[in-house]
Amino acid sequence: MSQRGFRERVAVALLGAAVVVGTVLGVMTIKSFTQPSSTALAVQQGGVSAAQANGNASPASMPGAPGTGGSTTSSGGGGGGVAGGNITIGGFFDITGPVDSSVERDTVRAYMQAINQSGGINGRKVQYVWCDSKYDASSAHACAQYLIAQNVLAVVGLTAPLGENNEIRTLTSAGIPVIGGLGTPAEYADPLSFPVSANFYRYGGAIADEAKRQQLNSILHPFIMAAQDAQLQDWEQQDPNGVAVVDAALMIESGGYRRFDKLIVVHCPPEVQLQRLMSREGLTRDEAERRINTQMPQEQKKKFADFLIDTSDGFQNVRRQTQAVFQELVALSK
Repeated sequence: MSQRGFRERVAVALLGAAVVVGTVLGVMTIKSFTQPSSTALAVQQGGVSAAQANGNASPASMPGAPGTGGSTTSSGGGGGGVAGGNITIGGFFDITGPVDSSVERDTVRAYMQAINQSGGINGRKVQYVWCDSKYDASSAHACAQYLIAQNVLAVVGLTAPLGENNEIRTLTSAGIPVIGGLGTPAEYADPLSFPVSANFYRYGGAIADEAKRQQLNSILHPFIMAAQDAQLQDWEQQDPNGVAVVDAALMIESGGYRRFDKLIVVHCPPEVQLQRLMSREGLTRDEAERRINTQMPQEQKKKFADFLIDTSDGFQNVRRQTQAVFQELVALSK
């Protein structure tokens, strides 16, 4: 069994492919919108000048984007996104917070840079502006407003699980087409939205659940470890040669195992683990599999172990193995 469940792996694979496909599709679409053969182009979001000039704009971060401390000045959305020798394209991604989409952002930026190095789109350089949606719905809305204020021609690339669906309409109502994205329902329903990934509500919940779990662990683990250390220090003062055992499910994943002298991994066949969890917690098979998939696979955990205890053959056998491990620990502590 892998560390990520099947749905998580599918979601990540689809998202990675969608970012590239969405970027290529976006550039192709914008290229068709800005063909130099026409002296003036008109699209729903406003007039698009076909005048060309030499420009050096390159994909860049946003000096006035929400959260940067800068100021945003613009006449508002729908300005066309093409001025002189530049084409302004936007995107927003969760960069800070439990979800880090910097790889997706950098993929889009790298593609835009490659386009500029090869001469741009119909002779115009791309200015790619982006915004950090911070895994927060209000920040996603602020990003959408920022991109409208920047008069982007289109949004190419966005990953914001907590706000993306709502902001599709914010952007398209300003006449800004959205190309790419996570595949939320609004992206499939809006005529100005062009998703290139599978439906996020089918696969993306796994990503959101994982992000929330990581956020919770990052908050709780320091306090749990501090409490453990205090207790261990107290026991050590009472008996410097004693043996203390700390039981934790995510000890290897969190790196907490490095604080201890030895590591015991308790294991059983995956199907036995699954059935026990379903019986003990009253979970469905799918729920139990999702919980197990938040942990490192047992076979990988075994590689970290100093001692192994196999629990697949009843309590008496487990007790004998545990007693043998305890005797070895006592001998080592002297």
